[in-house]
Amino acid sequence: LNLALHIAKFQEYETPIIRHLADVKLYHWDLEMRVLASKSLSRISKLNPNYSAKHVLPKLLEQCFQDNLAIRHGSLLGVAETILAFGEANLVQQNEVLNNETKSLIADLVPRIEKARLYRGRGGEIMRAAACRMIECTSLARIPLSVKQQVRLLDSVDACLVHPKEEIQKSAARALNALMTHYFPVGNKGPSSRLQNRVVDKYISIVQTEDNPAATRGFSLALGYLPAKLLAPSAQVLESVLECLCNASKKDSLVGGEGDAETRRNSIISLTNVCKTVGIKKDPMTVAEAETSPIVFLTRYHTSFVLNSLLQSMEDYNTDRRGDVGSWSRMAAMDGLEAVTNLAIEASTAFPHFSGGSTA
Repeated sequence: LNLALHIAKFQEYETPIIRHLADVKLYHWDLEMRVLASKSLSRISKLNPNYSAKHVLPKLLEQCFQDNLAIRHGSLLGVAETILAFGEANLVQQNEVLNNETKSLIADLVPRIEKARLYRGRGGEIMRAAACRMIECTSLARIPLSVKQQVRLLDSVDACLVHPKEEIQKSAARALNALMTHYFPVGNKGPSSRLQNRVVDKYISIVQTEDNPAATRGFSLALGYLPAKLLAPSAQVLESVLECLCNASKKDSLVGGEGDAETRRNSIISLTNVCKTVGIKKDPMTVAEAETSPIVFLTRYHTSFVLNSLLQSMEDYNTDRRGDVGSWSRMAAMDGLEAVTNLAIEASTAFPHFSGGSTA
C-alpha cells in the first residue's frame, strides 16, 4: 500500500505499476490479495486519474461479469476503489475524468450484477460483500443517482442485511451509512413520511417482530449506522429507536422464542452508535444551536435510559453450545458505558474542561 505508491511517483514506474495491479494482482487466486490490490490501485490512481479512467476502469467494468470468480470479484473491487479515489480527489463532481456514460454504467452496476444472478452458487458471498463495498464507494464518491437508482441500491443493502454471514451484514451496514448520508436529502421538517416508513420504521418493526435471527441481527446493527437526520428528526422517532434497541439488548429478549446473543450484542453496539451520532444536548444550549440544528439531541432522560440499559446488559451471563456468549454483550456494554459517559461529560457544565494538556 505504501511502498508501491512511493515507487509509482517516479514517472517511469507509474503506468507499469497501475497496469500490473489492474491486469494481474486484482485477479490473484487469494481473496486478501485482491482486496489489497484494489486498495493499492485506489491510492495510485490518484497519481494519474486520466489514465485510470480511460484505460483501466472500462476494462474492469466489463470484466465484472466474467465467468471466472476471481476475475469478476477483483474487477468489482477495482471499480469500487478506483471511483472512491476519484471522489476523494473531487474529480467526480468536476466532471474531469468520468463521462456521463461511465457514470451511468457505475450507477447500474450492482443491479446488473444482481440481474445476472452472480450472488448464487460458488463465490456468491464474496460477491455480495464486494457489491456492498461498491455501493459504499459509489455513495462516498457521490456518483449522480436518480431517486429510482437510490431506492434500488437501498433494496440491495436491505437484502444483504438479512444474510446469515456476519461479515456481509457489516459490509451492508457500512454501505447503508454512506448511502443514507450522501443521498436521500431531508428538509428542515425532517424526512418525508414515505422515507421514514421505508427505513427507520421498517427496521424497528423487523427487530421487534421478526422470528428470523439473521434479520434481527442485521437490522439491529443497521439502526446504529443510520445518520442523525433519520434517527432523530423528532423526539418521538429518537425514543422509538432507543426503546427498540434497549428492549432487544435485554438478557432475556427472545427471537423466535429463543435467545439470540448476536442480536443482543448488535443492539448494544447500535445503541452506543446512536448516542455518538445524535449527541447529547448541551447544558445550556445556545439559541443559535437550537435554531440551526435539524435534529433533536439526547436529553438527560434519554441518557439515563441508555445508561440503565447498558448496566443491565453487564449482567448478561447467557450461555449456549458456544460457551459464554453473554460476554459479547458485556464487552459491548462496557465500551458503550465509556462512550456515553464521555459524551455526557463533554455536554455538561458541571465538569471542568481543559483545552490544553493536563496540569500538575
